[in-house]
Amino acid sequence: MAVQDSDEKLWLSVSEKLEQDEALDRAFYATGVLLAEDDFNAEQRYHRGRLARALAYLHGTGTVAGLEVEYQPKTPAAGGNPAKDEMISIKPGLAIDRVGRLVELRTERCLRLERWYESQKPDQLVSARHAGFTIKSYDKTTCAVTEVTQDGVVVDVFLNFEACERGKTPAFAQGPFDALNAVQPNRLRDGADVNMVLRKEATPPLPKDLWPDLESIADPVARKCSLQQVIFSAWDHNSNEDPQNPQPPGEHVKGTDATAIFLARILIPAAPPPANGERPTRLFPPASSAVIIDNHSRLFAYTARALAKRIGL
Repeated sequence: MAVQDSDEKLWLSVSEKLEQDEALDRAFYATGVLLAEDDFNAEQRYHRGRLARALAYLHGTGTVAGLEVEYQPKTPAAGGNPAKDEMISIKPGLAIDRVGRLVELRTERCLRLERWYESQKPDQLVSARHAGFTIKSYDKTTCAVTEVTQDGVVVDVFLNFEACERGKTPAFAQGPFDALNAVQPNRLRDGADVNMVLRKEATPPLPKDLWPDLESIADPVARKCSLQQVIFSAWDHNSNEDPQNPQPPGEHVKGTDATAIFLARILIPAAPPPANGERPTRLFPPASSAVIIDNHSRLFAYTARALAKRIGL
């Protein structure tokens, strides 16, 4: 589910890397020194890389605001109101990815669930269908948690950073194939991409918070010491080896973007396929529960004011 603004007809994805070793080098300017493309790129890499490092370590990866995933059932036309398709929607919001980049979804994104389901290969859906799968359901009003066990197809929703070309501007030709009408992107826009990933594992992992729960330690001195010990071991050596492609966490499927942010888990109730080579049969209320979405198993990047309210300040 590619994301783009309504005023832009075409976006072309480009490579946007944050090499942390190069990001430590600042451009040095002096009178009479000739500047080239790599000097300006180095300037951008330094500021973007330092900001990303600060966000990743001071705030951590996760949802900062918004980005709630919701389900809208199919409704027929009635009382002058048009019919509505079955939808999965992702609300606008902001998150920090695993390398510290800000990932912003500025408008709501919707996916027609029925059309998406029919577009998937039958064998892929069969592999992602699990009998007696347990998922957590949260009540928005009371925040009560209910564990629901249902046969169905399991799908995870991920959000990842995407830099896209915007506009064209004349430039000097690069190589033998751009001799005439050579152009380069006029701007790069920080965008986002939303992906629905089928989960074939019997018990697909959920995001794991690297910070342990210290609330059970009653002694304040021991709790402080335990927290400091966690800080001592918080440095991620892998981030220096390959910051653009860190080791994928457990909730990621092999071969997918390891920097993507987990948003939600969806359970689509479904019965076994009626025959070989066909898709699992969708189930709807009252024969089963409705589509269930677990929004709360994601990681959150809490603001200082949110934490202050949490402890009663």
